Amino acid sequence: MKSRRNFITKTGMATAAFMAMKPFKAIAGISSSFVGNSYNHLVFLHTAENDFPLFDKTVGYIQNIKKSHRETILVHSGVQHSSGFDFDIPPAESRTKDYTVISKNGLNAGVIYINKEEQDVISRVNNLAAMLKKEKDCQVVVCVSRLGYKNKYAVDDMKLAAGSQNVDLVIGGHPSNYTTKTMVTRNSVKHEVIVQSSKTDTLDCGKIEFSFDNTGTKKHVHIANKLYKETVTV
Repeated sequence: MKSRRNFITKTGMATAAFMAMKPFKAIAGISSSFVGNSYNHLVFLHTAENDFPLFDKTVGYIQNIKKSHRETILVHSGVQHSSGFDFDIPPAESRTKDYTVISKNGLNAGVIYINKEEQDVISRVNNLAAMLKKEKDCQVVVCVSRLGYKNKYAVDDMKLAAGSQNVDLVIGGHPSNYTTKTMVTRNSVKHEVIVQSSKTDTLDCGKIEFSFDNTGTKKHVHIANKLYKETVTV
């Protein structure tokens, strides 16, 4: 795979807009609307909701996106669910391995699963992420985490992102320890990592779109946070 160029430099945005652990909404409005097609981008939808049939707005939102974008990857970041959706990334109770690779329209996404009380998690994630980027030719690596957004005495989603390499996105699925904002931090080699949480909320469904150039390098990221809140293109 082509070497990964720094996304911030490539998009020509000021580094100051991406100070560590700042809400992603700080850069809202500085770029034009996202423009992509089915052949150069991946769409991630994520939720921890476990009773979709009760919430028509969320169901309709997901169905419309999956129908219009075949490159959508639907992630369940919680433990269990009772809906009829066909999740690309199932809830924790259904997972049988540490990672998976999903291919959509010629682009590969590597997804790493992280448990709540895992030891040496950063080292394991970095080893897997390097393998996914270099050996599996993944354009994007995503961590689905149950660590929690912030823990004073343990590794959390933000510490994981800051200590990582080759990880593009951390999706938090902790039921009570989560952020309501889209966050961005620098990893151990100063590349950006997006952190967004799911929570069991009736309207909760995060959406992240990655667009790529013809070499497979990230070009733009578009965020729709919590379905009804901020929407950002970078």
